[in-house]
Amino acid sequence: MIVPRSQFVSGIVSALLASLFWGFAFWRIFKSNPRSKVIECGSTTIVLLLTMAFFSRVIDFPLWAVGLLCVLLVLLCFATLFFFVQEMVRGIRRRNVKHDKASDAEELRAKS
Repeated sequence: MIVPRSQFVSGIVSALLASLFWGFAFWRIFKSNPRSKVIECGSTTIVLLLTMAFFSRVIDFPLWAVGLLCVLLVLLCFATLFFFVQEMVRGIRRRNVKHDKASDAEELRAKS
């Protein structure tokens, strides 16, 4: 099947524009959340998923490379979940520490 040249060029241009848009969006996410492992790892996972979706459309993409990308995607998903749970535990600990400090301050006021 022969694809007309105009459809081929418009497909490349639309892929480039979509890549620029998503690249800019993820760059803004990285810059607005510095040192957040959940955001960084999750964004990288989404980028890899979109890349795999693109490569699934390529006819001659090697199967072993798809397998490696799938393994990497699963590892990134687990890493994202790990960092998410870690942030939850830190948040709970911070909340408990603040609550304990507030109750200690109330006890000191009551004794005075």
